[in-house]
Amino acid sequence: MEKVAVARIVKPQGIRGEVKAINLLTNEQAITKIANFYLENENSAIKLQNMRLQSGFVYFSIPQITDRTTAETLRNKQVFVLKQDLQQALGEQEFLVADLLGFTVVGNSGNIYGQLSNVENFGSADVFTLKTQGKPASFVNIPGVIQSVNIEQKQLIVNDEKMREVICYED
Repeated sequence: MEKVAVARIVKPQGIRGEVKAINLLTNEQAITKIANFYLENENSAIKLQNMRLQSGFVYFSIPQITDRTTAETLRNKQVFVLKQDLQQALGEQEFLVADLLGFTVVGNSGNIYGQLSNVENFGSADVFTLKTQGKPASFVNIPGVIQSVNIEQKQLIVNDEKMREVICYED
C-alpha cells in the first residue's frame, strides 16, 4: 500500500488540540473527500475531524489529541493517505506528479520536446523540467500549454504555439 503526503502540520491551533497544516494538493478540495489518513511514521489509519480549508491551509483535529501541548508534538509531521484513496478523490483529468515523471512531452504537431524529469511548484504555477537530446529545458505550465494527458502512451500533449512562448533551454 503506497502512501502519498497530502499535508504537513505546521503548528497547533487553539487550546483543544486542533492543528494547522499546509495542504500539499493543488486541488485543495480533494483532501476533504478522503476518509482515512496516516500520520508520519504511523501505520494505523485515523479519521480527521472538524476539517476546514482556509487560504491554502487545512485545519483539523485528531480524536486522540485533545490539548495544545499534545498537538505541539505533531509539529512538522506529514499527513499521508493511500495512493488509491487520493486517486479516487481527484477529478478525472487530475494526476499525481509522480505518475507523470518520465512521460514524453509532445507538441500537437508531433514535435517531441523531451521527457518530463521534474515538476516544481512555485506558488503561481508549476515549472516542468525536461530531459532533451540537447540542453535540458523547462517550461511554466500556464493555462493553455498542456492540452491533454495520454496515460496509455505516457505522453503529455502540449500546444506548440504556447510552448514556444514559455520553454527555456539551459546554457
